Amino acid sequence: MRPQSYLHFLRCRWLWLCACCITWTIQGIPKAQVISMRPSLDVAAQLNLHLDGLESSWEVMRSRANAPTKGTSPGPQDLPLPEEAVLEVELKYVLGEVKVVYNQKVRDFIYLFARQHRSSTEAMLGVAGIYAPVIERKIQELHLPPILGLLPAALSAFHLRAISQDGEAGLWQLNYYVATRQGLICNATVDERRDLYKSTRAALSYLAELNSTYHNWGVSLAAYTCGPAGITRARNRVGPNATFEQMYSYLPPAERDYVSAFAAVAYVATHAKQLGLVPLAMETMPLPDRIQLQEPLKFSHVARGLGIPEDQLRNLNPVCRTEMIPGINMPVQLCLPQGYGQRFAELKDSIYTMQLRDKAITKAPEPKPAATSAETNEPPKPKPAPVPVAPKPYAPPVGTVPLSYTIKSGDNVGLIAQWYGIDVKDLRTMNNLVGDRIKAGDKLTVHVPKAKATQLAKVDGMSFDQKQAMVGGTAPAPMPKAEPQVANGAYTLHEVKSGENLWLIAKQYPGVTTEAIMKANGVSTKLQPGMKLKIPKATK
Repeated sequence: MRPQSYLHFLRCRWLWLCACCITWTIQGIPKAQVISMRPSLDVAAQLNLHLDGLESSWEVMRSRANAPTKGTSPGPQDLPLPEEAVLEVELKYVLGEVKVVYNQKVRDFIYLFARQHRSSTEAMLGVAGIYAPVIERKIQELHLPPILGLLPAALSAFHLRAISQDGEAGLWQLNYYVATRQGLICNATVDERRDLYKSTRAALSYLAELNSTYHNWGVSLAAYTCGPAGITRARNRVGPNATFEQMYSYLPPAERDYVSAFAAVAYVATHAKQLGLVPLAMETMPLPDRIQLQEPLKFSHVARGLGIPEDQLRNLNPVCRTEMIPGINMPVQLCLPQGYGQRFAELKDSIYTMQLRDKAITKAPEPKPAATSAETNEPPKPKPAPVPVAPKPYAPPVGTVPLSYTIKSGDNVGLIAQWYGIDVKDLRTMNNLVGDRIKAGDKLTVHVPKAKATQLAKVDGMSFDQKQAMVGGTAPAPMPKAEPQVANGAYTLHEVKSGENLWLIAKQYPGVTTEAIMKANGVSTKLQPGMKLKIPKATK
């Protein structure tokens, strides 16, 4: 080969190798992540959205429609806020061991709740009274500061369906990663962050974990909203033991003000009467009837079949993200207004038939016209009569023994099968059931494995809550019954005023919980103006 040709060959080969290296390098670069160009909402703007969402919720709209007077309740709406020094002292007393320094941000949020959104704050305080017993019970169980029960007011305005701009959801505004790590289900069908009981357990457990790390409630609350990584970055710039106030300038601007909002709403809720705020009177919400569905069912068909407003039904089932209520493959129960469980058991076959019929009408292709006998010159062929098929007798599997179960009011076939750990079809076959209609007082035969017979034989004598707890159901624990009254002089008498609820009354007596008042008086959450309540002494 001539020298010039050889040099040309080397030059071409070198260029080819360079091109290959550049191509491999470009292919190895990860694709850029799409970043939202929307400006982040600050905490005040996010709270405005949550308060608006609470106003449009089913329970608030219903309560306002049934209220004797419309709009903001009468009262001293233009009372000036206390002076700075007084506010600082009162706030420190309200927060207790949660140390948050009073500043202009806190005062701005006090104005937002007490003046700018006065009517919505009254609705929020009314809704908070409904959720308070559930939250306080979990706070006592974990030995957390009672004032943390007001944290949802700053996060979501106590709106169970609230969703933030960044995807946090529910009363406690949990993000996806924290929620799933705490054992909640969050997918396209079900979002348990909107379940009052499960989300409260997850959020308060997470707060307890954070405080065991930081040993400072102000920093722990900042870590809850800004994330532990945000605290680490801020402390790297300020110092390893920096307080929330020292880290404030280095925390994410879109989340850091939730701590100030919490301090403000704690003050407003505790001093609601002095600020001229009258909580919206809410109707008592009895515990719903819970049904485990075997197959998915649409909200619209349940509402139409039972004669319930669909908005009310969706309000009782906030964890469902679509128009469908999941079946047995998802641990979600259909919640119905109290007393409708038995009616659903009686009409379930009709409701499912309605859904199948609507589905067939929607998806069925247009039928082709059949040729008549005149066109084919053939006599019409008679349709053969259906031959009845006798049902096969049930053959119990080897190694099983029969147990007897007496049907109670509110039971249904799906729940009974779940309690005994058998298939619904097998339960129907064992008892020659046609459909799912059963009647309270009748007896069913259930074949169970011998190894579990002793344990499952106790199911017949259990209460509904005990049976649900045995299979991991979500039925809430019953409220404790009232105990005998203690000696005279151990109580303070309180006369219930218009607009007051147990939660607001308890806030007027530091150290006293709503459950303690209910226990001392033997009352439910529904109060009447003029009623005299015995307020027990605070537990030390």
